[in-house]
Amino acid sequence: GQGAAAREYLKSRDLGDQAVRDFMIGYAPNAWDALLKWGGKKGYAAEALEAAGLVLRKSGASGDSGSSYDRFRNRVMFPICDEQGRVVGFSGRTLDDSDRSAKYVNTPDTALFHKSRILYALHRARQHILETREAIICEGQIDVIRCHLAGFRSAVAAQGTAFTEDHARLIRRYADGVVLVFDSDSAGMDATVRAAGVFLRAGLVVKASSVPAGEDPDSFIRKNGAEAFDAVLKSAVSPVAFHARMLARRENIRTESGLLRAARAVLELIANSPDSVQRARLLDEAAAELGVPKSALEDNLRALVSRRQTLQEPDWTNDGRTPGQTAGRETDIRPAEKDLCMHLVQAADFPAMVRLVTDHLPLSMIADRRCRLFIEAAREAARRKTDIQAALPSGEKADDSMSEFLAEILMSPPKAERRDGMLDRAVEEIILYLWRERLKAEKAELEKRLQAGGGTEEDEKKLCQLTHDIKALRSWEDGSLVIRMLMKP
Repeated sequence: GQGAAAREYLKSRDLGDQAVRDFMIGYAPNAWDALLKWGGKKGYAAEALEAAGLVLRKSGASGDSGSSYDRFRNRVMFPICDEQGRVVGFSGRTLDDSDRSAKYVNTPDTALFHKSRILYALHRARQHILETREAIICEGQIDVIRCHLAGFRSAVAAQGTAFTEDHARLIRRYADGVVLVFDSDSAGMDATVRAAGVFLRAGLVVKASSVPAGEDPDSFIRKNGAEAFDAVLKSAVSPVAFHARMLARRENIRTESGLLRAARAVLELIANSPDSVQRARLLDEAAAELGVPKSALEDNLRALVSRRQTLQEPDWTNDGRTPGQTAGRETDIRPAEKDLCMHLVQAADFPAMVRLVTDHLPLSMIADRRCRLFIEAAREAARRKTDIQAALPSGEKADDSMSEFLAEILMSPPKAERRDGMLDRAVEEIILYLWRERLKAEKAELEKRLQAGGGTEEDEKKLCQLTHDIKALRSWEDGSLVIRMLMKP
């Protein structure tokens, strides 16, 4: 039959019925219109299949099915799922190695599929990652499938792209750390270091390991078994040790110029970490690996970290309004309010995060109507353990403005981050910011009244109290006490 070549390929990769079943591996026939014909029978127009990234339109052609053709042809098909296990895209591996087209073809970015926000097999791995608090990060889909078949069920991979900040935030929703196991060639080693920087920036504990030269996780497990791969994982080292040893193989770090280049590269990696304790530990390792005193590295690292932190500080004030000013048009949303909604997408998974908002942020402080509705829906979603859409009143779903806002928020990169049961620090920062803005607006109004000569002694005292409270709202420890006092009836 038509699928014989696909079955033969899977057999050659030692992917049997269980892998095909578990990962829903399929086949795209060697035809230009197989999917178009199937879609027509099922009532799917060519335009809908094009929007889903499954078909392409001929250059300059109109929208009828005769002007379109299948994107995936003569390929083994790997469905790509979102976190809930819903298929949102595909990756197709060619069965004709003489074909000039790419070995792998992926679904392009669509309304549902954004490769920078999707991790292959996360829907199968997330529970195991939550249990172990650590994710195994591979390069390819077959590496991930092999890991799962061998019992390493916390393995995931990026989808045809380098790892991004969105990927790292996605992982941090479930894990405290990652182990990177990429291909053992030079490109794989370089990719390991780049990915390590991304995951360090997200505040994760990062370890890196590698299989012997000429191998990848799939081939290594097939040849040596699960026990040997477990030993590879257990031998993982810090990203600094991994990078320094990689550089030592490529550079002569006994020379001054080689040592300086290696030190700069390692410090660039360490500077990605936002955590001073983690940076200090990595700096100790760098000094040991490079054979230089720690003090010789500290000044350069301090300068690098300072630059990184300046660049990464969130700017919620850049919305063209003065403190406390509410949005004018409905399209205007304060960035902090929008960020809060992005965090609350995970309401059902993290009810404590919702309680944090409920207990410390009155809805009256949210200027945008859609954000208020979204936060109310998040509270209901947490209570009912359902998703936001199900918790939103049906009348609001029909509203075009709310519908567009909901789509934008739900398709945005996941933002909420929690570790070891601690309440989300990012949400705390937003709450503190919104309270500071409110009190700054009160203070500005009070100062205006006092300058005009219409103030009282009570206003003077109030001004002092506002100044004190605004300062206290810089930290959660002090700010939460202020908030509780302000929210007292």
